[in-house]
Amino acid sequence: MAAPIPMTTSEKRMKLPVFTVDECLNCHMKNKRAFKMGDYVFAAGNPCQSCKGNTMIIAIFAEQPPRR
Repeated sequence: MAAPIPMTTSEKRMKLPVFTVDECLNCHMKNKRAFKMGDYVFAAGNPCQSCKGNTMIIAIFAEQPPRR
């Protein structure tokens, strides 16, 4: 395994975009959206876009932008 590339000071201060993933309890369709304050794992989410069923938040994560 390669050694990790050290981050510069400007990269350490960079705010990463945070996302929330909702999963439908009926059809298991997943939807990735921007994180909103108050989101937490296992909370009820928005209605499903395909079957209008109930969704639940299954993940909250930040994405590292691609390196140049």
